[in-house]
Amino acid sequence: MSKKPFYIVAIVLSLIIVWTLTPITNYIARINGARYAEKHFPEMQLVVEDVTYSKAFGSHIITYVGKDNKKYSCSIYPIYFPNKLGQGAFAIEETYKEHYPNQAE
Repeated sequence: MSKKPFYIVAIVLSLIIVWTLTPITNYIARINGARYAEKHFPEMQLVVEDVTYSKAFGSHIITYVGKDNKKYSCSIYPIYFPNKLGQGAFAIEETYKEHYPNQAE
């Protein structure tokens, strides 16, 4: 009997375990959050300051700092591949529209 299926299962399980660890998902949220801010709010020059997982919200909380040194926070979800901004994103959008009306999408 071949040990190949055993190794495949072991590798898949290892990847699942590593993927669900908070530091990995925080890193994914940081990358995706930075890309989102760069694409949708370029004039604000938002930089990701912090990403934490919140059990209360069931998602990650991402904090940005703008070129005006003002902080903006919102949720980013889903848990395992965070790539969508949630609660709090509307406030960032409104601020962007208010300060950069010609740039707003």
